[in-house]
Amino acid sequence: MNIANAFSSDGAIDLFGPGAQLSGATITISSFGMLRGAGIVRNTAVVNNGLVSPGDGLLTFTNPLSNNAAGVIEIPTGARLRTNTGFASQLGQIILGGGTLDNANHPLTNAGVIAGRGAIRSGLLTNTGTITLSGGTSDIFPSLTQNSVGKTIVTGFGTTTFYGNVSNNAGSELRVSTGSTAIFLGNVGGLSLITGGGVKVFEGSASGGPLVTAGRSTVAPGASLAVDGIRESSLEVNGVASIDGSVVSRLTQLTLAGAPNAWTGRLGLTDDRLIIDYVGASPLGTIANQIKQGYNAGAWNGAGISSSTAAVTPGRGIGFAEASALGSPIMFFSEPIDATTLLLRYTLQGDADLSGSVNLDDFTRLAAGFGSGTVWTQGDFTYDGLVNLDDFTALAANFGQTLPADAARASVPEPGSCAGVLGAVTIASLFSRGRRATGAAAGLRARRPIPMRG
Repeated sequence: MNIANAFSSDGAIDLFGPGAQLSGATITISSFGMLRGAGIVRNTAVVNNGLVSPGDGLLTFTNPLSNNAAGVIEIPTGARLRTNTGFASQLGQIILGGGTLDNANHPLTNAGVIAGRGAIRSGLLTNTGTITLSGGTSDIFPSLTQNSVGKTIVTGFGTTTFYGNVSNNAGSELRVSTGSTAIFLGNVGGLSLITGGGVKVFEGSASGGPLVTAGRSTVAPGASLAVDGIRESSLEVNGVASIDGSVVSRLTQLTLAGAPNAWTGRLGLTDDRLIIDYVGASPLGTIANQIKQGYNAGAWNGAGISSSTAAVTPGRGIGFAEASALGSPIMFFSEPIDATTLLLRYTLQGDADLSGSVNLDDFTRLAAGFGSGTVWTQGDFTYDGLVNLDDFTALAANFGQTLPADAARASVPEPGSCAGVLGAVTIASLFSRGRRATGAAAGLRARRPIPMRG
């Protein structure tokens, strides 16, 4: 079909089969018009205000295609719409009914709506409109950049794989709705702009702010996740994850790849805090083993749970405790907790009660657990399952100290002051007297009760 002049179509232009061609004019499809079928629109610019569809075949445009605000492009299952020279504009709707939008290697800016399920192939995909991928399987092959008010939604219990990098910029949103899954094979930036209760699988690197959603995240083997804090239902780490920021992290479940004494997943807590508000059996034993492997005899470079800050700061570690072991306080760093809550924080070795300071309260806990304690709150500050002289030495070295971030709340003397020196002498004296009795634990229990904190 050859058309000599530019014209406006109010009716239907039908192409029948791969050999069908339309050429020789600029075509403007009105709001009541349509261009449909398989074939080639050659040397013809098309401006769509109506409907364009490849039917169940391949529809190719050799010149730029403009999809105006009133325009609709429908691509059913098994069909492909190909633009050899790219879109001049995408302001309208593109409905993926299981087919493929193929913009060759040309960049595509979506300022309208792309919806449904299927595949998108193009150069860089820039989204300032809305992309809704719903139900079934969708594949987004280009890198995706979301600017300003751009919104991408994975919903309808569907699974979408993003093959390229994903960059979420201020004002945008990437939502993974409950029951749906987003798989990121490239690198992801702007984690703080991800929302929704669905599942996210990171196969590359992911970073950019805190990750706060009602959903779940998985870090695949070889992948990395770096967050300023994480507050989600669960985090599974098969690769490497690190938390470094001001947000108190909170999970219902933490899973690291591997098995006791042979963990392969790595979680770096840096100098932060993590709450595990678990359901069912306590993960205390598992967490203790993961910290022990991360501690790696003081190097803090093992798999499991580690701290890069502790690795370069002598006398620091990761304290951990059942909330009930601290007297069941109702708050931890302004976060509500209960009896089924496990608490972790970067702190001083010797800080048995996770207060951020080392004082007589901590020594009392160590003395009570001397020779029998097995966990941090009982004085095991070296993660070997024993409370002994090594732990006492670690506590004594930090006695009277407070973490800088907690100094404003501290009431204990600073190291180097007369009170600090007196405190160190006092605990040494108490320890000595406890040892001369039937053991430090028995000696200290006879002298004073263990204080319980509210």
